[in-house]
Amino acid sequence: MRLAVAEGDAGRVPPQLQAERLTELGQFLQAEQRHAEAIAPYRKALEMRENELGPQAADLAPFLEDLASALEGAGRSAEGEPHRRRAVALLEGALGPRSKPLGAALERLALALCALGKFEEAEPPYKRATEILKEPSTEAAYAALLRRLGR
Repeated sequence: MRLAVAEGDAGRVPPQLQAERLTELGQFLQAEQRHAEAIAPYRKALEMRENELGPQAADLAPFLEDLASALEGAGRSAEGEPHRRRAVALLEGALGPRSKPLGAALERLALALCALGKFEEAEPPYKRATEILKEPSTEAAYAALLRRLGR
């Protein structure tokens, strides 16, 4: 119902604004712990922005992250992983290997991998995130991962 309402302005409202509305709807649904319902508006917002910007635009990263978050919240974490990886790739390609947004995306990818039990795969993005961000919380999370891996 809400998705239909948000899409009801199609044709009158620019795609960027439609995507923003859909994202806001997804955020509202997630705040209400209705993660599964948030997937559709996030997916539609991503599709609209991809059609407008092209599939390699770094501006897609937040939309990919939102979709991944909703999937994870809905218990579909494995489906969220490729979206997190794609966000990392887009940010790295556009902003370079040392940008703060990339570091934050790498940290979220590492956390998602840990949640999936992929601790060995989580180590490289955690390490990179720690090097980029140099934040105590990232360093502590990386140290905890190393302890879990017995290193």
